[in-house]
Amino acid sequence: SRARKNLLKGFCQILIESEMSFFAFYHKNPLSQEEV
Repeated sequence: SRARKNLLKGFCQILIESEMSFFAFYHKNPLSQEEV
């Protein structure tokens, strides 16, 4: 149960990091809608 909890925690952390990097890339992307 503990190992499973750690696995879930690690997965969530990876998901959050990848999502943050995706948003960072999207906002830095010149193709994004910055002219609004």
